[in-house]
Amino acid sequence: MSTILNTPITCPACENVFVAPIADSVGANRAPHLLDAVLAGTFHRFSCTRCHRAVQVEKEILFTDFARGHWIGVFPPEDEPRFQECGELVTSTFHEALVEKAPAFVATWAPRFTVRVVFGVPELREKLICLHNELDDRAIEILKLDLLADRPELVERGVVALRVDGVIAEDGAIAFVSRPFPDASIAAPPVAFLVPRDVYDAVLAALPALADAHAEMFAGPYVNVLRYLPRGAVPDRGSPRASVERRIWQPSRA
Repeated sequence: MSTILNTPITCPACENVFVAPIADSVGANRAPHLLDAVLAGTFHRFSCTRCHRAVQVEKEILFTDFARGHWIGVFPPEDEPRFQECGELVTSTFHEALVEKAPAFVATWAPRFTVRVVFGVPELREKLICLHNELDDRAIEILKLDLLADRPELVERGVVALRVDGVIAEDGAIAFVSRPFPDASIAAPPVAFLVPRDVYDAVLAALPALADAHAEMFAGPYVNVLRYLPRGAVPDRGSPRASVERRIWQPSRA
């Protein structure tokens, strides 16, 4: 199910405080409009009532889609250095909810679920685009490495990370866009381009042979090339260990 509460939001530009509907959890089957909002890029995105600046709210969310078999833990981008801890938290919550304390018939659903961890709403959108289009996210992340290695002009322009933005219905080509570097001090103009489907298919076919070289991306729910990048200091605040919202990761006791 989805839990939505009217919550005070502070605009980072003018410090105006306004109230907006914010989700603690999203159940896509009972709230398809929230799924649509994620895919449209409008989820938890509001306009300040004073200065009209767009404000993207980032927080911990449990996103589930029982029809498609998706269990995704969403955390603020600044928590990415804690990806291992976040992954363990989401995995244990899933195991508790669908295996340990689930009715027998519900436990039979567990093997078909994809369990993932993402950091930020844009990452959630990307993950859902991949899942909805039956793209293996491990192959996608390895493809990102290949694309940057094969296109030095992108790196020269300051692009160090990519994000899937969509799939072309006619031929299955995959649209990529550059994404902001985790360090906000490094800026680069946005870049967008299409990758033919057969390029992805070649990476997918080679996936078994790449498992050893990319073992980190084949283990655990955090499947993202950003795990290879150097990380700064671990944040003291906003982490799941300290979060007052940790109740969303304990569904059987909610």
